[in-house]
Amino acid sequence: MLHIAEYGAQVVSHIAMAADRLSLGVLMDPAEVARAARAHHCDADSGRWWLCGNIHPRMFAAAQTLPLRHLGKVIMTDQGTKYLVLAQQVGAWQHRVLLQVAGRQVLDFLAVSAQAGFDLSLGLAGGDESLLVQDCRFVQSLVGEIDACGDATAKNMSPHKLRVEACLLASSLLSPAEVTVEELPVPQRVCVTIVASRELVSAVMKQDTHSR
Repeated sequence: MLHIAEYGAQVVSHIAMAADRLSLGVLMDPAEVARAARAHHCDADSGRWWLCGNIHPRMFAAAQTLPLRHLGKVIMTDQGTKYLVLAQQVGAWQHRVLLQVAGRQVLDFLAVSAQAGFDLSLGLAGGDESLLVQDCRFVQSLVGEIDACGDATAKNMSPHKLRVEACLLASSLLSPAEVTVEELPVPQRVCVTIVASRELVSAVMKQDTHSR
């Protein structure tokens, strides 16, 4: 039976995706970045990981003329799953990357990026353009917070439960006041990108196929 909170999260997710407020992002390791750069004849290959998400067209337009401010937080759910939230704010807009800390790919990304930095690719929702923020290093202090949370129980959760949990949390992150700092005004409009490890995505797709 579908829990009412899960159903509500699904409804909110569908509405948000249709309005370019919610999207699915990806992690790319340096080898994947290099292959993609060659395929698109792009010279942006830095040898770092890429964290990719999409932002609302109005935020994308604002980011062309105004600087992005970066902030973030670590969330640990009642089930013990850790999430890293990386937010970018410009004007009245804020984009939030919700990175689920589960799976080897995400752990490898965090281990490397805490010291070497990473590149943040913010795509135009519904378009082909992107804004690349290079050599991001603001994740380092947050990784320390993740380590301080202790061992997570995410490894004991099924791919389906991890997916549901991420959707529930992403829906809550659409609320403007969820990620703020004193030196910045509370954003008026928010868009969210969910990023999960490749292993989890593959497991969810396999599980969905078997359940049909």
